Amino acid sequence: MAAGRITVDFFYDVVSPYSYLAFETLLRYRTPWNLDVRLKPFFLGGVMKETNNRPPGLVPNKAAYMATDLRRLSGYFGVPIEPPSYFLEFIMTKSTIKPQRFLVALGMKHPKYVEEASRGFWKRFYEDNKEIASEDDIAEVGRKIGMTDDVLKEALAMITEDSVKQALLDNTKRAVEEYGAFGAPTIVAHVDGSRTCSSAVTGSSSWPTSWERSGSVRNLRKPSCDIVIRARQAGGLCYRALFFNQLWFLGK
Repeated sequence: MAAGRITVDFFYDVVSPYSYLAFETLLRYRTPWNLDVRLKPFFLGGVMKETNNRPPGLVPNKAAYMATDLRRLSGYFGVPIEPPSYFLEFIMTKSTIKPQRFLVALGMKHPKYVEEASRGFWKRFYEDNKEIASEDDIAEVGRKIGMTDDVLKEALAMITEDSVKQALLDNTKRAVEEYGAFGAPTIVAHVDGSRTCSSAVTGSSSWPTSWERSGSVRNLRKPSCDIVIRARQAGGLCYRALFFNQLWFLGK
């Protein structure tokens, strides 16, 4: 019997290139993997503060490794990523609090735009190397993905609303306190209505691998849909180490 549909909560921040890679990978395979991906914008700056962590870009050796790692992963998954020349300045002097609140606002009022708006921020920052922090930047992203003026105006106005601020804070606190997040992305899978795994940032960027519940291992370095489907039909799939994360799919 085929495994049931898996709900995946994807906690992310549009300043995170690894979130971009994981986002595109999960959405690319959501049909063959039978995933319901729920996008959960959180504030990475808040995660770092709560966990006393530092962005890898501010640690010289990590920054050097990250540059090489991103080039490799970008080519591997076909997701263009070129950090802007002002990347360090951005993470030290600016924040994505407004874009993240904007995404939360869209989720509340116009959820059909959340996926494309998220992608739009990543493309603008990591492909076009343009700013994303200001309301003018946000408006450009909204117009580019086809949002109407009325929808865009409403979502921008909601950025300052207490309900939106609280929702973003709640997403951030939940990722840290319930799922042990200390970076982005953080991915949580639920099977048959209950949480069966929580991913945690591990510092590992090893390639995806697959375990069937029997304990045998299959390499998914370039995952093919038929292998994934067969593994899930056999009773379960464990998908591990997706860009600084562990994502476990364990069916019954």
